[in-house]
Amino acid sequence: MLRLFHLGLLACLTAAAVLADTPTFRPPEARVAELVAEIDRKGRDPVDFVLAEFGAADLIVFDEGLHNAVEPWAFYGKLVADARFAAQARYVFIEVIPYNAQGAIDAYLDAADDDPSLLWPALQAALETGWSYRTYVDFFAAVRRANESTSKDRRIRVIGVAPAAYWPLIATHEDYVRYRRDGFAPFDEGLYARILMHLDGFESGRKGIFLTNTRHAYTGLKRKDGNFFWNAGTYFRQRHPGKTRSIRFNAPFLEVKDAGSEKGPTLGSISKGAVYGWTRADGGAWDAAFALRGDKAVALPLVGTVFGTAPYLGNQMLSAAPGQTLADVYDAVIHLRRLEDWRQSARETRLYTPAFRREVARRLKLKHLESELDGVLKEAGVATVEAYVGLVGSRQDEVPLGPAQTLPPLAP
Repeated sequence: MLRLFHLGLLACLTAAAVLADTPTFRPPEARVAELVAEIDRKGRDPVDFVLAEFGAADLIVFDEGLHNAVEPWAFYGKLVADARFAAQARYVFIEVIPYNAQGAIDAYLDAADDDPSLLWPALQAALETGWSYRTYVDFFAAVRRANESTSKDRRIRVIGVAPAAYWPLIATHEDYVRYRRDGFAPFDEGLYARILMHLDGFESGRKGIFLTNTRHAYTGLKRKDGNFFWNAGTYFRQRHPGKTRSIRFNAPFLEVKDAGSEKGPTLGSISKGAVYGWTRADGGAWDAAFALRGDKAVALPLVGTVFGTAPYLGNQMLSAAPGQTLADVYDAVIHLRRLEDWRQSARETRLYTPAFRREVARRLKLKHLESELDGVLKEAGVATVEAYVGLVGSRQDEVPLGPAQTLPPLAP
C-alpha cells in the first residue's frame, strides 16, 4: 500500500475497494449534542489556536492524515502568511525531504526571483520517484512571500529532516537494500534528533512546526504490554514534557481490523491478515457535530474535552493496548471542511526533466530484482520501465481525495 501511495499511482485506498454492505453511520444524538456544545464552548479559529499554542510550546507537530491531501497544506500556507507566525516561530520542518538536500531549499528561498526549478533537486531526492505533490511547491512559494515582508533575522526557514539520500552512490540492488535498511532504520529517532538540534535542545526559545504524517505524530500510544510505540512525536513528548503539541487534522482516519471481521464501517483492502481502510472519528459523531455547525473551520483541544474521549483510530490498532483514546495520542484537532470535499493534490510534473526521468528508471531497476520488476510493471498496466516513468511523471490535476469518497456516509 505504501509503495503504491508514494509512487502516486493510487490515492492509497480507492472507492473501488468499498465493501458493498457498508452501513451508514448513525452516531447517538446525545453524543453529537455533547460535541456541538463543546464546539460552541471551546472552538477557535484554527490559525489563532495554533499561534496561541506557541505561548507554551516550542514545537507544534501536525498530522495531516494523508500526504496527498490539499487542505492541510493550504492551511500551512495560511499559517505562515500570518505575520504573527514569523514573530514567534522561525522553523518549518518537513518529514519527507532528505536533510542533505537542504541546499536546494535554501537556494529557492534565498533567490531574488521565484524560480521553482531551484527546488527540484530536493524533491527529486525524496524516494525512488521523487516527491511531486504540487501542494509542497505551493507551500514553499507561500513561505517566500511571507519572508518578503519579514526582516532578515526573522525569515522563516524550511528544513528537510528525512534521512539523507545518496542516489549517486547506489549502483547495485545490494547498495539499495543497504541504503533503505541502514539509512532508514532509526527513522523516527533521526527525525527527532535533527529537529531537536535546530531548536537548540529547547534551551534557547526557538520555535517551529513539524509537518508530518500519522505514524510520526503520536504523543503516547501504548502497546498491549504497556510500552510505548516510539516515534518522533513520542520521543518529544516523553523526553521533553510540555515542549510540544500534537495536532491532528480531521481527515479520513485509517482503520485496521482483523481479516474476517471486515464487514462494517471499514473500507479498504485486505493485506497480511488485516483489513486496512478509511473511516470517520468517533463513529461519525465528530463529523455529524461539525456538520451541525456548518462545517466551519475550527480547532479544539482533545485533552480534557468530550472530543478527546473518542476511541483511538489509526496505525497499530491491532497491537495497541485497548481503551486508548484520541486524547492519548494527540493534543488537539483541526476541522477544515466537510471530509467529502477534501481534494487530492495535483502533480508537479516540471520536476520530471529528461535527466530525472532517466534517473527514475535507473532507481527502479536498482530497487527491484528483474523478476519483481515485471510484477510492478504489470500491476501498473505498462510494459516497460520507461512507460512506468512516463505514468509517474504524467499530468495529474487536482481531484476529489480518494479515501474521503469511500467513507461510510452519515445518516441524514
